Amino acid sequence: PDLRVLDVADPTSDRSVLTVTDEALGGDVVWSNDGQGLLVAIRSREGVGPFSAPARYDLLMIDLTSTPPVPHSAAAQMSGGRVYLPVAWDRPGQVAAAVVTGEGGYATEYVTWSGNAASPFARAPIPRPLVLADRVRASADAKLVLGLEDNLSALRVWPIEDITKTETISHPSRILSAFWRPGSTAPYEVIWTVGSRVELFRYRTDSSTVLYTGTGNVAAVAVRPDGSAVLITDSSGGPPPPTTRLVVVDVATRQATDISSTVGGVHPLLRGVLVR
Repeated sequence: PDLRVLDVADPTSDRSVLTVTDEALGGDVVWSNDGQGLLVAIRSREGVGPFSAPARYDLLMIDLTSTPPVPHSAAAQMSGGRVYLPVAWDRPGQVAAAVVTGEGGYATEYVTWSGNAASPFARAPIPRPLVLADRVRASADAKLVLGLEDNLSALRVWPIEDITKTETISHPSRILSAFWRPGSTAPYEVIWTVGSRVELFRYRTDSSTVLYTGTGNVAAVAVRPDGSAVLITDSSGGPPPPTTRLVVVDVATRQATDISSTVGGVHPLLRGVLVR
């Protein structure tokens, strides 16, 4: 029932910042861009429909500067089996965003909040083709949001506060994954997987650099927090048995370092964590 935070350098700093009731379950969480708040999805234990989708969903904004931390609901309650996935919270700029999804994993609505904690969320439909809900990500400063179209043929980018200002970036190869590179602002940089390559794409300049070329199915799954390296899965297309390698690539030098290898049918990761 507890949501807890800690400093990874000091595990004894572990503390509870939210306790939910017996009727609720915790969902996805994102940090605010200043590290002083959490945007948290909370769902009811009660389900609806054949897939036991939650009967109710809510978004909470937790201010970690208060003692104890104070959660605010922001009037974002929703029902009918739909699910909130928090996207970002620009706490100094007083803007937060989430997507609404459901069966199939497509983002169907984009919701935003601005102002004080009592302000309601505004809703906007996501035009077709829809974007994949679990591939919607915000830049580290929470100013821009990207999403992958469900046919993997294009990347969409929009300012956090207004999805109607979306820019579509097409590519002749399928875009399998895309991450904002932490620390990049002008120009913003995206690390994406296109075909069998992982590239560094500079948003608004249309220039790119190949970081890694694989031998089979390749996917970037995580970026180091300082933006200096990317974690990649590379599943060989050679003779059986298939081999999946985990590779860390230095963005500046493009040097690739294998960190593990698995023999057998392993599905590439979609997400990961690269701490060091």
